[in-house]
Amino acid sequence: MNLLEVRELTIENPKTKERLIKNISFDIKEPTILGVLGESGSGKSLLCKAILGLLDTNLKLSGSIKLENIELINNEKEIRKNFCVVLQEALNAFNPLYTIQFHMLESIKYKKSEALKLCKEKLEKVGLKDTKKILKSYAHELSGGQLQRIMIAIALLQNKKIIIADEPTSSLDSINQKEIINIFKNLNKTLIFVSHDLALISYLANDIIVLKHGEIAEQGEKNNIFYNPKNEYVKSLLDIQNNLSKEFISCLK
Repeated sequence: MNLLEVRELTIENPKTKERLIKNISFDIKEPTILGVLGESGSGKSLLCKAILGLLDTNLKLSGSIKLENIELINNEKEIRKNFCVVLQEALNAFNPLYTIQFHMLESIKYKKSEALKLCKEKLEKVGLKDTKKILKSYAHELSGGQLQRIMIAIALLQNKKIIIADEPTSSLDSINQKEIINIFKNLNKTLIFVSHDLALISYLANDIIVLKHGEIAEQGEKNNIFYNPKNEYVKSLLDIQNNLSKEFISCLK
């Protein structure tokens, strides 16, 4: 049984009659990493917003998004229950007036002593060692790489069925990017990972969707997409970034 089923998903601007997302369908099994690949403006983030129920109210959504056969469209309760998000600008995700401990405890409901133990466990899982100091810190006192790890730790704390990561490494340097990618790869969680970076997606994802102008140009298992692409647009992307991909992947291994 599929964990998530998206069928004929379409997003339209009623004023202009422009279809921003056009009849997108795909499945996700558990656990797996689905890479959503595309250039800027291809519809990657818009697709994620649709799944999370975060579309602007002036856009019209049609189709179906089902999690374990439960419809998610207009079902905020089920979305909140089953999804969490890791964003690309970690610093902007934290309130500068509150400590990391406040942010982490706010996301779960346990007795304080038990909750703090869980917070430390998740921080250690994402490679952060001085957990006592980090919990007492404010966001501006930590690096971008540390904050990105904390965002992942918060996502793990919530124990949702699907994590959506929208360009979560784009603002990081190459060293931090490498470490964060490997954290995602080893989570053993169902993950929708959004990126414009072919090399990153090829290293991380099991299955891939390639978007172009709001449509799926090609989708399938990673090896089929990268070694036997059918779509000319996908072939051109692979040709452009082929050498860069090889260098990046060899660096990660």
